[in-house]
Amino acid sequence: MDKRDRLLAGNEDELKVLLEQYYEQAKKEQQMLAEKYPPNPPNDVCYHALMSGILIENSFGPMVHDYIPFFSTEYEKIFIWTHSKNAYSVLISEVKQKSRIRDFGKMLGQYYIWQCLILMHLKEQMRREL
Repeated sequence: MDKRDRLLAGNEDELKVLLEQYYEQAKKEQQMLAEKYPPNPPNDVCYHALMSGILIENSFGPMVHDYIPFFSTEYEKIFIWTHSKNAYSVLISEVKQKSRIRDFGKMLGQYYIWQCLILMHLKEQMRREL
């Protein structure tokens, strides 16, 4: 029997009580976080979303912490955010709370991707014609 087993011997009930207390405390903390930061934005607390899958290379010379307006629609504004040095910038979506369209940011992200693909195709066509 090693040292750990000797410490646990006879203290199993106490350990069980401590684990239950820990579990209850963790559960309360999780509930408090859920109230402070509700899931499924946009909501009253969170109306920004990182648009994953789209990285902006920084050859245009942004500074760290730049938050540059990129384009907007009736329901959403898109910004280019440079979060750290020597890293790609990302797109941030700011959605109006009164927008009732679910997954609008995903639609706008797909719209942007399609625009990029069309632009790349047109540039390739123009290069071929020259």
